[in-house]
Amino acid sequence: MSGIAARFFFEYCGPASAFCVRLMKTTKIHIEKGDALQQLMPILEGKVFHVSKSKNWPKIEELEKIIPNENGDLETSFGASRNSFFKNKDCVSVFDYRNIHEDKPQEHMYKCRPTAPLTPEEGIVIFVLSETTYSNLIPWEGWKQEDLSQMVVPYVEAGYPGAIELSLIDEVIFVTMDENESSGLANLLRSMNNVQAI
Repeated sequence: MSGIAARFFFEYCGPASAFCVRLMKTTKIHIEKGDALQQLMPILEGKVFHVSKSKNWPKIEELEKIIPNENGDLETSFGASRNSFFKNKDCVSVFDYRNIHEDKPQEHMYKCRPTAPLTPEEGIVIFVLSETTYSNLIPWEGWKQEDLSQMVVPYVEAGYPGAIELSLIDEVIFVTMDENESSGLANLLRSMNNVQAI
């Protein structure tokens, strides 16, 4: 189940055209059951995107940008790390799924699933970056020339230097779900225990 809306941004496009309008699509997706990532893959494959918990959206919307967690003051959606490679570079970490079907990305993609913060209690927001941002992305390979104790997800993580303005986002996807695999298993076990008790 999904719904689609749109948001407009005015931005400077040069002296010839002065200001132009950019369209940012917003989509709502509700997942009733099953593997959320597999259901979202047709949307995410070939894209670069950032993921945040839904409770962070009001602040991002207010600032009109996604800011890096340089000092570790912001709550992270994927577990805190004081030694993240891209955080140490004052970057916003993004998932790079442009080549996700190749062997190496396939090997590493499940080390950090973009749907990991998604629970029945709290949704996630997926920010799909415009292709115009790709030339600014910092690839993970730079990690190999630096402190290897820093955390990075090879082949599927990249960094965007500084803040990502919402005007650089093509689509914002709000994802909610009824249950995840662990909650579904827990419900099944509870029902089995209830049957045994009877």
